[in-house]
Amino acid sequence: MAFVGGIKDRPITLERMSGYSAAMTSQSLVPRAFHGRPSRAFGRDIALHLATVHRDIEAAVCFSDLVALGMLSGFAEAGIRAGRDFRIVGFDDIEESSIAFPRLSSVRCDSALFGRNAAEAMLAWITEGKRPPDKRRYDVELIARQSSLWPDNDGKQSDKSAPAAF
Repeated sequence: MAFVGGIKDRPITLERMSGYSAAMTSQSLVPRAFHGRPSRAFGRDIALHLATVHRDIEAAVCFSDLVALGMLSGFAEAGIRAGRDFRIVGFDDIEESSIAFPRLSSVRCDSALFGRNAAEAMLAWITEGKRPPDKRRYDVELIARQSSLWPDNDGKQSDKSAPAAF
C-alpha cells in the first residue's frame, strides 16, 4: 500500500500521511510515498506509473479525492479495475466521490465544524486575548465505497461509514 499525493514535507501532507505511516510501521511494513501536486493529472500519472513499474503495490491512500479520482482514470486507462485489482481511498469526500465509477471511498472531515471552531477561536483571541492551542485534532470518518470495497455479486453497494482516527 502506498500514500499518493501531497507536496513532500508540507505540514498538511505530513498530517494526512501520519495515520498511514503509523499503520504501516505497526505492521512492520515500510511506508511508500509518491508525492506530487494534489491534482487529477498527478493521480492519473501515478496510476499509470504504478500499473507498469510497481505492480506489487495493491492499494493507495490518497492525499485528496482529486488525486484518487485521477487514479481511477489512470487505472481505467491501464485496464486495471479499481476496487478489485487495486484499492483506492481519497480524502475530503467531495461530491464527485459518490458519483464517480467506481464510487470512491473517502475520508470525510466535518469542515463546517472545523470552520466554526476556527472562527470562534480567532474571535476569542482578538476580543479576549485567549490564544488558541497550536494544534487541535478533529474526528474523521471513512466512507467506504466501491473503490476499496467492491460490491457482492448483486452489484449493489451502499455507502458504509466507519469512524477513523487520522
